[in-house]
Amino acid sequence: MLNFIKWVLIMTGAFSILLLILFLGINNSCSAKKQSWISSCVNWVVSFNDACQKEETFTIETNEAPTITLHNITGNITVVGHDKQECIIKIIKHGATEEALNNVEVIKDFSKNTINLKTKYLKENGKAWISYELLTPNKSICIVKNVTGSIELSNIQNSMNAQNVTGSIECSLNKLGKNTKVELETTTGSIKLTLPQNAQADVSAETTVGSVDSDFPLSFDKTEWTGSKAKGIIGNPLSSEQIALISLQATTGSIDINKQ
Repeated sequence: MLNFIKWVLIMTGAFSILLLILFLGINNSCSAKKQSWISSCVNWVVSFNDACQKEETFTIETNEAPTITLHNITGNITVVGHDKQECIIKIIKHGATEEALNNVEVIKDFSKNTINLKTKYLKENGKAWISYELLTPNKSICIVKNVTGSIELSNIQNSMNAQNVTGSIECSLNKLGKNTKVELETTTGSIKLTLPQNAQADVSAETTVGSVDSDFPLSFDKTEWTGSKAKGIIGNPLSSEQIALISLQATTGSIDINKQ
């Protein structure tokens, strides 16, 4: 009975927060502070059902630029690049009970060229979730998908694709490689991208409901709803074929492009 009451509270809280996100997003003046508060509320809803934990850490030898593919359902994802040819993976299961932890598993497939991780629930309505923390070669190609929870990427110098449904995406890049693609997309949540001051890239950013702000000079426009568009080439590239391509899309939420 207690677990049922907790489940009802979680679902009620999640629904209320989604309504609040929509309400605040309609107002283009929704500040970064409000967006941060919304993300904190989403994380609180996720962590409310966190009485038990089980942690697993392992290291995989890789080549210089492996492809990392990670599909999660509920939980936070953090990927950080380093200068070693190995991937250190920490998987943390969270749940209301030990039985709940046993209801969720990670499908793993590893080689020196590829790291594949996928969350799988053995039963529907599993009261458990998984967070991932990866330390991977900084030239890795990253493909990350999540449904509920945040995504954080940093110090990756190769192409990346991050998609989220409910939750924020934060990406901080110390170096932007040539001919790389950075694609970040979220349905409900904000996007924050931090680039080096000498970045050279073709940038496109668009929201349906929400603002777009940039420390770099871009051309701004309004969408047909209450969103914003921004695009342009930053830096002084000698050729458009030798620069990074950056695409940012948020349905309900703001986009911030910052200089380091």
